[in-house]
Amino acid sequence: MPQRQDAHQRHCAHYVTYTNDYQSAYDLLDREFPQIQTASDWLAQETDRTAAELLLSLVEYLSAYLQHRYLYQDLLIYCKRGLSSTQLLGANAGWLHLLSYEAHWAIGEWDEARSSAESAIAATRLIDPTTHARAVLALGRLQFNLGEYRAALQTLSEAETLLAAIHDYDGVASVKAERAAYYLNRNELKKALSLYLEVDQLRQQLHPGDPTDHTLLMLGVVYRRLRDYRKAIEALSQLIQSGEAAGSLSAVATGTHHLAWVYYDTREFSQALNLGARAKEMYERINDPRGGSDADEQLGLIALANRDYASARVCLECSLAVRQHLGNQQGTASSLRRLAKLHLRQRNLLLGTRYLWRSLSLYQQIGMLGFRQLVNILGDLLK
Repeated sequence: MPQRQDAHQRHCAHYVTYTNDYQSAYDLLDREFPQIQTASDWLAQETDRTAAELLLSLVEYLSAYLQHRYLYQDLLIYCKRGLSSTQLLGANAGWLHLLSYEAHWAIGEWDEARSSAESAIAATRLIDPTTHARAVLALGRLQFNLGEYRAALQTLSEAETLLAAIHDYDGVASVKAERAAYYLNRNELKKALSLYLEVDQLRQQLHPGDPTDHTLLMLGVVYRRLRDYRKAIEALSQLIQSGEAAGSLSAVATGTHHLAWVYYDTREFSQALNLGARAKEMYERINDPRGGSDADEQLGLIALANRDYASARVCLECSLAVRQHLGNQQGTASSLRRLAKLHLRQRNLLLGTRYLWRSLSLYQQIGMLGFRQLVNILGDLLK
């Protein structure tokens, strides 16, 4: 029996070493993944320290592959097993909580993501400054995406101080990008553009070469909002090409989605519909409910522009339902005002007014109803 136990452990150790050696060779890991899973299953059943150490190493080495292949449910299983191993070893679990946050974030489980980020912060305070700073940044990003802007700005300021203290300037750039997104949502476009250009300059200093996908995305969004459509198409097309080269379906989907907005703005609705439908299909393939809800809102507006009111209502109501489920307050307010526009267009004044009131009330609640935003919302209703 001990010999069989040793043979199993050597087999598992082989696949841990293999995963370490080929962390970035995703095609090879695809081929060996069933065997790696078997090794993980066996290690998870063992209660000795050696098995726990091997399992923790396996989680660390395999995490990038699981994220690249959008295997987030599998990643959560590995994180759960890793957390059990840290308890056995008395090791710090902060990095595993942060990894769990990333998996929950990716599949739209935002309550669980918040819990994981908060656990990572608590586990790393005064112990692991690098993971601690990244966890605070993660919480700030989550708060921002939930529309908790006041809390998010405070958390992001704390994150910036922590990241600067450990000379993590990529993290500092991420904080600045989140702030830029805040000003973009407030329609303070020149301020947003200035910050995004600052982010791009900082990242170019750190990593000379092409702009990052996130920078390309946000520059494309800002240029579109500024109606500089040539620059918007240029940035978003570059993002799509970068995503295709890297095999990142998420980047391709997001670039395609925002390129569809450019053609929507220029009233090229056939092209917008084609791109929007492609983006929706890609979001579904990678199980991204937030992206899918954004695509539904877009397809609803394209249908509205084409006077296909039945399709518009289906898409916009789907978008609203998913955003409410995710707790995405900014997105919920946006879906409500799009539904207001639909019903007012159909001369259903009572229902349209109700949707508009709910939208404005939610924007006010999350601190995003300044005079400029109100004027833009009312102006959009009249288009």
